[in-house]
Amino acid sequence: DPIHDFKILQKQSPDIASSLELLTRIATLCNNAKFEHWIPLGDPTEAALLTVGMKLGFDRETFYTAYPRIFELPFDSGRKMMTTIHKTATKSITAYTKGAPDQLLKHCTHIFQNGKNIPLTEEKKEEIVKENERMALSALRVIAFAYREIGLMAKKTYHKEEVEKNLIFVGLMGMIDPPRSTVKEAVALAKKAGIQIYIVTGDFGLTAKAIAQEIGLVQDEKNLKIITGNELENLDTEALKRLFKEKKEIIFARVSPEHKLKIVNTLKELDEIVAVTGDGVNDAPALKRADIGIAMGITGCDVSRSAADMVLADDSFSTIVTAVKEGRTIYQNLKKFIFYMFSGNIGELVTVFTAIALGMPSPLTAILILVVNLGTDVLPAIALSLEPSEKDVMATPPRRPTDHILKKNTIIRSMVNGFAMGSVEFAIFFITLSKESWTWGAIVPQDSGVYIKASTMAFALLLFIQMINALNCRSEKNSIFKIGFFTNKHLLGAITLSILTLIIFIEVPFLQKLIHTTHLSVYEWLTVVIASFSILIIEEVRKRFVIASTHGALRNASSLRE
Repeated sequence: DPIHDFKILQKQSPDIASSLELLTRIATLCNNAKFEHWIPLGDPTEAALLTVGMKLGFDRETFYTAYPRIFELPFDSGRKMMTTIHKTATKSITAYTKGAPDQLLKHCTHIFQNGKNIPLTEEKKEEIVKENERMALSALRVIAFAYREIGLMAKKTYHKEEVEKNLIFVGLMGMIDPPRSTVKEAVALAKKAGIQIYIVTGDFGLTAKAIAQEIGLVQDEKNLKIITGNELENLDTEALKRLFKEKKEIIFARVSPEHKLKIVNTLKELDEIVAVTGDGVNDAPALKRADIGIAMGITGCDVSRSAADMVLADDSFSTIVTAVKEGRTIYQNLKKFIFYMFSGNIGELVTVFTAIALGMPSPLTAILILVVNLGTDVLPAIALSLEPSEKDVMATPPRRPTDHILKKNTIIRSMVNGFAMGSVEFAIFFITLSKESWTWGAIVPQDSGVYIKASTMAFALLLFIQMINALNCRSEKNSIFKIGFFTNKHLLGAITLSILTLIIFIEVPFLQKLIHTTHLSVYEWLTVVIASFSILIIEEVRKRFVIASTHGALRNASSLRE
């Protein structure tokens, strides 16, 4: 029980208890957070400081009644301190200050020790600095506390220059905000995806370093560089660019809003796509300047949320990585959709134009092409947009913003597939005509049984081969046998529905007359199905060569590194 332990401490070591009481009083009074029905309201750090006092039995309202606040010098990122001014029980005016230890110590001349104020020597300062570093290396966020008697008469206005000097150092408090369990995995996934992560914080550099090591952001201390705000001010843009180009693991500590903006501007000058996260007013300029500003929805202020492009409802870094994965999946699925439609249309053109060029009747009438494009192609195309993420979607570096969605390789692949499908469709049409006693150069009326049989075979094959091609489109380089046939149930449903629609169009007498199709025998249906799998074989062979060449390139790169 902390309250019980504190009471024992008051009896056994009253000087230490006195220092602890003063430290807790400053933490409670130099504070704008509060609790309502045990729910913290305000800054989480300040709420944590209130909790310390509550655990020791000090009530916030009791403190505020005994030491009413008359003025406040709010925290700012420049001086990294906050001061509140209070009337004490003796009617004197006292300033209570909290802030970053390295900054607050610069303004201290004395230390409260063993119930007395004694001069703060250099040796004692060094001892405090070492303690601050020890706590920071344990991933603790450290805050220093001090006070100063500033007179007997209250004034309407106080200035930091007159208040925040000759302070009496009281002590340090360390708190930890442990990373969520999902952060380490998210960081590893982001690094695997080629996303460079930089910590830009107002906190102490060693604290940031300890957290970065805990979440796997820093793995090689030799490659780590901690740059403080003061050091950043002395770096020109070109020097900072060189640091970024070295691909070092960099932590920016004790930075101001101007420093954050400088970092963002430098990265943008290097043609990087920059995303910035933040929750405070000071983060707003960097959030606005970044390509993607990401504000915190829970702890973020209204200003940061207004400046951002995206607001995290759960304040979780892993959500950002999930969004990147989802964005890559959408982009991949868009390419799959385009490839499916592009290659299918090329196949139709090849079928029709080959026949016309050879002086043969068109294998497909306008109404049959319309039925394929509007009646059966639409559902598989939509289902491809719902394709789950591929396993290696986060294993590739980010694409360049200038990249076109239709690259040279995609166009060539579409044309090869289109020509392959068109050639098979024309071959089936030609073979069917030949079996129906057609001779080269003979005119075949479109209402004749010979033509209707051949065009029905071409129509059926066109749809079947496009359904098989939809399976090919599920990945540009991974085999359908590796992906699994049943991982996109939407596509399977779309293919099934499209094939049933085809059978109805061909086998229902009323529709036969409407679109000029005819009944196909079991043998003819089997011929259509077998012929349609030719495009699957072609794509599987291509993918096998792609995988083999990729592995060969990786082995060569590994040999060069060795």
